[in-house]
Amino acid sequence: MAIGSVILAMRRFGGKKSDPQKKPQSAPQVDFEYSSMPLPFKISKSVQGTMATSAKDELRILELEREILGDALRRLYEAHAEGKITEQEREKLAASYKIRMNSIKESISKDENIIALHELEGMQEDLMKLFSERFGDLTRQS
Repeated sequence: MAIGSVILAMRRFGGKKSDPQKKPQSAPQVDFEYSSMPLPFKISKSVQGTMATSAKDELRILELEREILGDALRRLYEAHAEGKITEQEREKLAASYKIRMNSIKESISKDENIIALHELEGMQEDLMKLFSERFGDLTRQS
């Protein structure tokens, strides 16, 4: 809807083609140079590149820690199956690992969201630049 309004305004008030039979106007014609025109939408990034990079580094470490905790939990269940520990002992030992595992899963989810948002904002910026270039081409042709 907003794009249609912008196109309509550009056609209505943009550089109109002069009729060869009419006298040229004394007022100077405004030549729209699209590169100086602002984008139709404001693009702002909520996730900076350094934040995304640190989230990637933290994600790598969290994945390793999750793997280590998974191995520890697996080993507790194996020890119970071998009869080395009772079920109550296994649950008591596993409780702290499970709490830490849930904390890690939440942190991983947060970091994945940060990285995804950063990538999506980059794609949004690229799309807006492409849209602006195409829109500028169309306005210059009309």
